[in-house]
Amino acid sequence: MILWVFSQHQQTLQGHTSTVRSLAILHDKNRLFSASRDTKIRVWNIAEGICMDVIAAHTGTVRVITLSKAGDLLVSGGDDGTASIWRIANDGLVRLHILNHHENGICRIAFLGNGRSQVATAGFDGALKIWDVQDG
Repeated sequence: MILWVFSQHQQTLQGHTSTVRSLAILHDKNRLFSASRDTKIRVWNIAEGICMDVIAAHTGTVRVITLSKAGDLLVSGGDDGTASIWRIANDGLVRLHILNHHENGICRIAFLGNGRSQVATAGFDGALKIWDVQDG
């Protein structure tokens, strides 16, 4: 993964062993989250250019990740048909819930309303599911 500032290459972050599928950034904390076909989510400190955490998130490709508006939650969706809700901690991610009702992979995720109470997942199975963030 390569970071660019305007048209100038700034740094390269290496660690994933396969294609990076999705990115999410927390500017105020200098954190970048990357999701990959290697089944992992990596948490990067952009200022220092280091990987802070590696999470075995799914049993297949992690296809999509999305941050809540408040920047305290991240949801990941994978080819294994599951989504996970994560709390963003100082040194990485803490899984709160695993959501298991898609028959195929998840291709899109969005927080709804105020961005704290509900999340929607869209799957390759043609289904759109609405989840309660607190209860899963």
